[in-house]
Amino acid sequence: DLIRNSPVAGHSGLDTLCRIVSEKKIRASGKIIRGKYPVVCFTAETPDRLLAGRRFRSALARWDFEPFGVGVPMEEAKRAGARAVAYLPSDKYSGLADSERPFYQKSGPDSKDWSHEKEWRHMGDFDLSRASGICLYVPSNCIEKLFANLSGSPQPGQNEPPAPPPPNCPPPPLGSTDE
Repeated sequence: DLIRNSPVAGHSGLDTLCRIVSEKKIRASGKIIRGKYPVVCFTAETPDRLLAGRRFRSALARWDFEPFGVGVPMEEAKRAGARAVAYLPSDKYSGLADSERPFYQKSGPDSKDWSHEKEWRHMGDFDLSRASGICLYVPSNCIEKLFANLSGSPQPGQNEPPAPPPPNCPPPPLGSTDE
C-alpha cells in the first residue's frame, strides 16, 4: 500500500479517518493508557470546545488530537460497553479492581487535570458496523479530499486522479445526530 500511495497507508488524521471508514472499526490502543489496556477513547465534549483547546504535546511530539472525528451517539457507545473515565489521584489506582483500571485517568494536584476531555473508554476495538447514527467530523477544507480518497474520484482542479482506494473503501456514512 505504501508503494502504491494507497490512502489507507498514510498516517495523517485524514488517512486514519479513511482507514476507520474502510474497516468500519476504530482500533484500540494501550500506548498511553496506564496498564497498557487496549481501549478506544471517546469524549462527551462538543467538537467546537475540543478544537478550541487543541494543543501540541511536545512530550508526545504530536498534537493532542487531529481535527477529525467519528461521532457515536452516547446510547450506542454505552450499549457497546463504553464507560466514563474516573479521574482519580494516583494513590487510588492500586485500590481499583482489575476491571476498573482501564477506565482510570490520573488527576489531582500532582498531575495535569484532564477532566475537561469528558473521556469515555471502550475496551478493545470499536465495531462501527454494529452502531447506528454514526457521523464524521471533517474540516470543511478537507471534505473534497476525503471523498476523493474514499471514492477514487479526482478533486476539482486536479489533472490526475488520486491513487485508487482499496476495493473495500465505501463512501463515508455521513449524517448527523441530535446529541
